Amino acid sequence: MNGNPILITALLILGATAAIWLPALLERRLKITIHTAAKVIFVAFLFCSIFLGEVFDFFYRIPRWDDILHCTSGALTAYLAFIVLQALSARSSGSFRLPAAACAVFAFCFALSVGAVWELYEFSMDGLFGMNMQKAVLQSGEILAGHTAIADTMADIAVDCAGAVLASLLCCLSAKRRKATAAAPARGTASYRKADKSQAA
Repeated sequence: MNGNPILITALLILGATAAIWLPALLERRLKITIHTAAKVIFVAFLFCSIFLGEVFDFFYRIPRWDDILHCTSGALTAYLAFIVLQALSARSSGSFRLPAAACAVFAFCFALSVGAVWELYEFSMDGLFGMNMQKAVLQSGEILAGHTAIADTMADIAVDCAGAVLASLLCCLSAKRRKATAAAPARGTASYRKADKSQAA
């Protein structure tokens, strides 16, 4: 980790401490329910990216560590955007409700936008604090240039995209399955018996 290590470590710890309360804040403010598994993955993501990645240099020590984290962040962001948009759509006063496919498209675009903003953040931190978050300087001290210098940034955006696509599709399919289950008549009800008689006839 380049730059002032004490200052950078303090900033990272403060950022992680603030971010860890984000799921609970969103649940309370937006009155949504975030799956427990997503919360656990989010906390693990913070630990793996900030402490293991930046403080203990896992980005250099473990191959593809950065790619795994970016894919995870893209998936988490898409998942969060999907459930928030669906919740807001369900509370709208009109009769129109956004279909799951539209929510999935928005979730993907939102996650990709967050990934792009993160790359701007990395660029700014490298310039202001010499953190080398974009990995433009190798551990040997060699400074990359040209196409090689932007390879890390482009790879980050690509895996962000992959994670966002996967999460958006899974959320869309899950929402459609829940809707179909809720719309199907329950076994033993009058609606079910009527539908069963219609099929028998």
